[in-house]
Amino acid sequence: MNRLSLIWKITLPVIVVFTLSVIAIYIYIPKAVEANAISEATASAEQVVQQFKTLRGYYTKNVVQKVLGNSGMKASFDHDKEKDAIPLPATMIHDLSKEFSQKGMTLKLYSAFPFPNRSERRLDSFGQAAWASLTKSPDTTFSQVDKDAKLGSIVRVAVADKMVAQACVSCHNTRADTPKNDWKLGDVRGVLEVDINIDGPLANGQALGSKIAVLLAVALLAVLGLTAFLYRMLAHRRINNIAIAMEEISGGGSDLTRRLDADGNDEISRIAAAFNNFVNDLSQTFTKIVALTRDVAASAKELSDITDQSNDDIHHQQRRHSSSATTTFIISNGRPKPLRRRSIKWPAR
Repeated sequence: MNRLSLIWKITLPVIVVFTLSVIAIYIYIPKAVEANAISEATASAEQVVQQFKTLRGYYTKNVVQKVLGNSGMKASFDHDKEKDAIPLPATMIHDLSKEFSQKGMTLKLYSAFPFPNRSERRLDSFGQAAWASLTKSPDTTFSQVDKDAKLGSIVRVAVADKMVAQACVSCHNTRADTPKNDWKLGDVRGVLEVDINIDGPLANGQALGSKIAVLLAVALLAVLGLTAFLYRMLAHRRINNIAIAMEEISGGGSDLTRRLDADGNDEISRIAAAFNNFVNDLSQTFTKIVALTRDVAASAKELSDITDQSNDDIHHQQRRHSSSATTTFIISNGRPKPLRRRSIKWPAR
């Protein structure tokens, strides 16, 4: 582990970055896909509502008015039971919504002022919130995502259905069963709601996130493998050789003949060259120290010899002096005489 500490220091940040990237992508992509699916569903719903409004306007102008003005037929919400009746414009929307509901999209038309034949219908929380919001801001869009265990993820988009023609205003104000008779042009008469299931796009987003995460994981393994391979081939062996050489010098081996491969221009080559220069200087220094030590030893030996010779000379002179003094004391005039003190001059060396 100690030998691989450097490679771990290099690769660990890469592992952390890749791991965080995988987690971020795995979390972000599904959310981004969901937001995009909701945005597209909302735009699609708004387009569908506009198409239905156009279709209803065309039906009202070119079918209802002509048929009712030139024949004995009438417009009725219960047209399927009456032979001489055609659908009311709103009834046509309801009928078409049933057809579209079989293809994954539901169209609803409801109001806070329903006719008696639809009075049993109650607005749910979304319908009530949509009515309140669109009444205040008729030109906006009200949307919400509902998630149900059975139905899945549903984008509900509501658009205001305004009174845009005087004929519609007159019809609603003059009907005997009308729940409100003071309608004006521009009033919000109802709410057109389009429900779109987005389970498919969400599943695709989840799958896309998983695929990208797997690809990043594979890329991480490839990068780590390549990094480890290049490190071992280009750096590990050379750094290890430098470490061994330094350990041999510091551990007492003192192998000053060891040299490292300094070929190249990279940082490791520069370190190896500096090591070689250091060992060369150290070897030369030790060589000078050894030579100087030998000179000092030779000088010390010579000094010791001189000292020994001086000691021998001193001892020799002392013996000569002692012998000469004793002879003088015994034989001088047949009487012992005390020795006179004389200065002794040592021969110059």
